[in-house]
Amino acid sequence: MNGYDILWCGKYSQDWENKLHEHTFFQMVVVSEGDAQVQADDQMLEARAGDVLLFRPQTLHGISPREEKRGTLRLYDVKFDVNEAGLFQKLWELPVLRHLDDVQTVKYYFNRIMAESEKKPPFYMRTISCYLWMILLMLLRPQTQEEQEALSALPEPEGSVPVRQRNIDIAGVERYIQENYIHNITLDTLSQVARSNKTSLTQAFKEVYGTTPLRYIIQLRLKKAKELLVETNISISEISELVGFQTIHYFSRFFKEKEHCSPLEYRMRNAGNRFYTF
Repeated sequence: MNGYDILWCGKYSQDWENKLHEHTFFQMVVVSEGDAQVQADDQMLEARAGDVLLFRPQTLHGISPREEKRGTLRLYDVKFDVNEAGLFQKLWELPVLRHLDDVQTVKYYFNRIMAESEKKPPFYMRTISCYLWMILLMLLRPQTQEEQEALSALPEPEGSVPVRQRNIDIAGVERYIQENYIHNITLDTLSQVARSNKTSLTQAFKEVYGTTPLRYIIQLRLKKAKELLVETNISISEISELVGFQTIHYFSRFFKEKEHCSPLEYRMRNAGNRFYTF
């Protein structure tokens, strides 16, 4: 038994004032983009991107976008019943508002819930329950600094990406790319990071990631662009800049070549409000 049942989930833009209401189940809301004014019983809170709201049963609550920023509030939302006393008590004790450093992981789990709910493959209800549990664990058991250090000291599991390849800090190179992909990264720059020549670096990187460093960068930029197109209302020209493409014309041409549709068509096809009831 899970100890909980998912009742409803959604991903939507909100440009209206959510009237005060209450219900008999828990509700979790993740602010993906924008700023919100939140009331929970007598508490008046301000939520921003990366914040998680947890409303307890019978809590009078409402959410509305900041008056000066209407039209930019995007939310992930899940409603669920809890039927296990211990879990119910632990969730009840959590604060209404919390900011998560690793909100991208929470959004990933939400998107997996949405994808499973849409396609309904075999065992999808069990699967989405697992994803919800991973989100709840992030709220119930936030890692302490000691736990994070202990995890980082664990040996790599078999099949994981090696830290070094051909005596090159290949994990450090990939980490540098993740942190700097919005900038112009050259093979010379990566060679300096790796303290290696360009040929050896390219060979080692390809052995680990199956592609060259420069192709990896462009694939990462495309991946980030697709996320921004679906999860935000940022203009396409701004997205082009945010993910490191030099011009919107090159970005649009490259995107269409890889995805067989324009960035705008991709946004229209994949964005929008989605709701699922169980």
